[in-house]
Amino acid sequence: MQEALRPNHQRAKVAITLIWIILVLQAMMHLADFWELTMLVRYQNGGQNSQEMLQWSDNLQLVLAPINTVVYIISGVTFIQWFRRAYYNLALRVQPLNTTDGWASGGWFVPIMSLFKPFQIMRELFVETKGYLAKNIPGFQAAEHANLIGWWWALWVISSLASNLQTRLILMDNSVEMLIASDYMSVGLALANVPLAILAVKVVQAYSGLEAIMANLPQETQAGNAATRESATTPPSWQ
Repeated sequence: MQEALRPNHQRAKVAITLIWIILVLQAMMHLADFWELTMLVRYQNGGQNSQEMLQWSDNLQLVLAPINTVVYIISGVTFIQWFRRAYYNLALRVQPLNTTDGWASGGWFVPIMSLFKPFQIMRELFVETKGYLAKNIPGFQAAEHANLIGWWWALWVISSLASNLQTRLILMDNSVEMLIASDYMSVGLALANVPLAILAVKVVQAYSGLEAIMANLPQETQAGNAATRESATTPPSWQ
């Protein structure tokens, strides 16, 4: 009898909730940057900014920056925990896979590899899970997710690279001109983060649905390519 899949539904819910929270926090950060941008442009054009306006802008960024950083890290951790558990569960049903569940977490942190490894694993999750379900559920058909995964990953890479570039530029030069350029980049990131968050949520929801179907299939034993189904006495606890 096959080992029951480990619960992953709650991890998916937490990951989705934190993605929405991060989107709200980042929107507030970008609004603060936009406010700073208007003041910098006014200053560059010879205008004056009141001391109260400058102080308000600085205080807002000082408050939001650490909160955003902490919640962003927590959100990343929860997403990777869900991602790794999903790959671990798939390995209980499909062998061989292209890598191990360790890379489902480690692949996010290795330079260069982080630009493509998580995408490869996510794509494998969808392809292999759909294949497994098609073999075990007569007439099973799943929606196509290739474009969803592709757009999600493209926006993630673009947003990550742009954010890193923005940080490096500020560290190298904090002149008014560079601050203005950085704030313009922040406005661009704000426009990209909305569809990125929506796509990330859709990816988690889509795979979580497939994983739930796989988890609640009757457990089965297999000999070679022929599978003999055997209904489980108790369905696996998924929630």
